[in-house]
Amino acid sequence: MVRGTRKLSFPQLFKSFEFFCAIAVLVMMGLIVAEITLRALRIGHIPACDEFVQNLVVLSIYFGVAPLQQRKGHIRVKFLIDRLFEKYMPLADAFAWVSFLAFFLIVLWQGYGMAIESFTSGERFTMIPLPVYPIRIGLVVGCFFMVLQLLIDIVFSCKEFLKWR
Repeated sequence: MVRGTRKLSFPQLFKSFEFFCAIAVLVMMGLIVAEITLRALRIGHIPACDEFVQNLVVLSIYFGVAPLQQRKGHIRVKFLIDRLFEKYMPLADAFAWVSFLAFFLIVLWQGYGMAIESFTSGERFTMIPLPVYPIRIGLVVGCFFMVLQLLIDIVFSCKEFLKWR
């Protein structure tokens, strides 16, 4: 097994996340180009374009982090890790993933609270008459799968470290 690949994972689900992120980025680019063109030609503007783009950015980021973690595509500063013996690399990976896990658990917890509050209060966007809670639920779902992927990576990393002993 190549270092960084995992047998236990969510490949089909993550492919759909990646597809959604790609579509969201294309829609954002189209909206931004259309908005800039309309303003440059002094024809007008797209109402609530900034709100659409902001929400698509949030969704594309949080739906994209778990598939990226699965492929080990995050950029890491490895000047300290490269000096370790190879048998300690999985332990260093596990330490990094535990710190990521702490961060994403906090984001998940706070995002869940905000999604519930948004749903119960009926909060809506300022420029468009749509509820806010679907975007916040999307953030929670993305963070949830990142937490699951990090837990999987931590377990496999610890197993890999114990295999060296």
